[in-house]
Amino acid sequence: MSAKKQRLVVVGNGMIGMRTVEEALKRAPGRYDITVFGAEPHPNYNRILLSSVLAGEKTLEDIVSHPLAWYAERGVTLVAGDPVEAIDPAAPAALSVRAVSHSFAARKALDAVDLDVPAGSFTALLGLNGAGKTTLVSLITRLHDSHSGSIRVLGFDVRRESAAALSRLGVVFQARTLDLDLSLRENLLYHAALHGIGRRALSVMVTRSAMSRKVQTPGRFRPGRGGASGFDPVARISRS
Repeated sequence: MSAKKQRLVVVGNGMIGMRTVEEALKRAPGRYDITVFGAEPHPNYNRILLSSVLAGEKTLEDIVSHPLAWYAERGVTLVAGDPVEAIDPAAPAALSVRAVSHSFAARKALDAVDLDVPAGSFTALLGLNGAGKTTLVSLITRLHDSHSGSIRVLGFDVRRESAAALSRLGVVFQARTLDLDLSLRENLLYHAALHGIGRRALSVMVTRSAMSRKVQTPGRFRPGRGGASGFDPVARISRS
């Protein structure tokens, strides 16, 4: 089994930042999982030649030194157009699983599982049938009680601080769970009320979601009706 890569985050997609990335790739190939944050919505370009772009002699593409393909070929993640405002090294992982084991009678489903999901990241849990994926998710969501190790959601222990942990956890089921007799707005209002979220707070959340235009007019859109079922997954994610 290959060793887990160390995570390297570079703030700054300019010439100095990218020289750092180049040196890391050269001196320790395969050692780092590299993410680069840049305030500008472009890949790295030669700042020295920027005056020629401003003068109309060249285009921005002409002075790009690291095109998007360069990042992709080397497994470097570029987050462009998203300036870093602060760094909190003490921020907890979105999900932290430590030494979690679980058995059903004599059958061991999980054996000392460790897992970290950093905030803002995407993680896929893959495995054969019977590998323990559903068991692990059930322990995280408290459908099963864990008796060993620890599970934390944004720093809150799911056993000792269940309310705080689960209130920060959204779950989207594989099967459709929207009420087809309610509009999207009514579905969201109903589930928000179950979780103690008021209309004003919900309105802010809806504005930020991908479903905002579909929810603005009550009764305008019903999930799964009129050929619009493609929006159901987005609606379920928004609701969670």
